[in-house]
Amino acid sequence: MLVGSDGKKFYSRFPMPFDKSAKIELIYRAAPAGSETSGVSLLCRLYTSEKKRDAKQEGRFYVRWNRENPVQTGKPYTIAELSGKGHFVGLALQAQSLVAGITGNFEGDDSTVVDGRLRMHGTGSEDFFNGGWYALLDRWDAAMSLPLSGALEYSVPLGRTGGYRYFVSDKISFEQSFLQTIEHGPEHNLWPSDYRSVSYFYCDKNNLQKILPNAGNTHIYEPDTLEIYPQLMPWTTDESSTVQSLWAFSAAKTMYYTIRENSLLRMSLKDIPDGKYQINLDYLKSPDAAIFSIWQRQTPITDWIDPYLNKTVRVPMQEVGQVEIDKWKNAFSFH
Repeated sequence: MLVGSDGKKFYSRFPMPFDKSAKIELIYRAAPAGSETSGVSLLCRLYTSEKKRDAKQEGRFYVRWNRENPVQTGKPYTIAELSGKGHFVGLALQAQSLVAGITGNFEGDDSTVVDGRLRMHGTGSEDFFNGGWYALLDRWDAAMSLPLSGALEYSVPLGRTGGYRYFVSDKISFEQSFLQTIEHGPEHNLWPSDYRSVSYFYCDKNNLQKILPNAGNTHIYEPDTLEIYPQLMPWTTDESSTVQSLWAFSAAKTMYYTIRENSLLRMSLKDIPDGKYQINLDYLKSPDAAIFSIWQRQTPITDWIDPYLNKTVRVPMQEVGQVEIDKWKNAFSFH
């Protein structure tokens, strides 16, 4: 409703009152050396009103950007720390885990302190963005846009998520000060993470931004270790297969596939960055386990692996081979 894109244009509908004059600047960062990009053409539209700002009732509009990479151990991430009189109207948060695996950093609670008093303490990061229960199918498992809140994205392999929320009928007013924080990790702010945020507020005074975004501090973190859980990845099967998902052995659900001779199970790697990767497989040996091999299209990656054992034993992260990911090869299969 207030900020976004319709796929063709970007828009901001936040009222931005000014008393005498206004100046709008767009900063163009030079393209990398060797790039064919030499300039940018822009088509812009501005909406103005002749109605003057009521200084007694209306503050000016401010936006603050912040990043902590890494976040401070033992302390929550600060989204906004403000002084003056005004109201807080929204934020966007990007949360990058620096630990491979499930996004446990998003277990942290939000906290809102108004005029020195704790007014709200949340029950989890995704709850704060009106999207309870992440990492489950058709819940907080992908980018999702609603008028005033939504998920920016969700990727377990990349350890990356984030959300936005705008406060309209529930804007948070403050008379003297305002502090909005969010924890990283389920307890004691111990989860290594890279957090960045943009907050929106109206206020009767400026609050100087501590750091400014630039080409150096806005880079996107790319992990070198990725954990993939079948529970949350696209897959398809050939011949005959049935599947059961149970909470067992890992942070996500363990998938049990019942197959026939020559069954094939293909799993997509479309959100994995291009590159060469070592594969480590986490699986179970058991009395009813099937012999299997891992392939990429028509090329076998592993020899046949026999997981038969007269008791059920977990084999954690066994190195089994290497795979190369690009736009032509972005899946692998179990035969």
